[in-house]
Amino acid sequence: MCAKCAVLCATVLSSGGCTTRLSGDFCDVYLPVRLDYERDTPETVRQVDLNNVVYLKCL
Repeated sequence: MCAKCAVLCATVLSSGGCTTRLSGDFCDVYLPVRLDYERDTPETVRQVDLNNVVYLKCL
């Protein structure tokens, strides 16, 4: 059982994940998001607004 756990842990720790790595900084790869203020949750609106504010500083 410990051997299986060790193999599983080693596999998880050594994997790079499923995302594609992007080169460049936030300003190079971020695209502003348009919100639907009637349908999006308040948390979604808050997070998108924060990202868009950071993006505007790139311009």
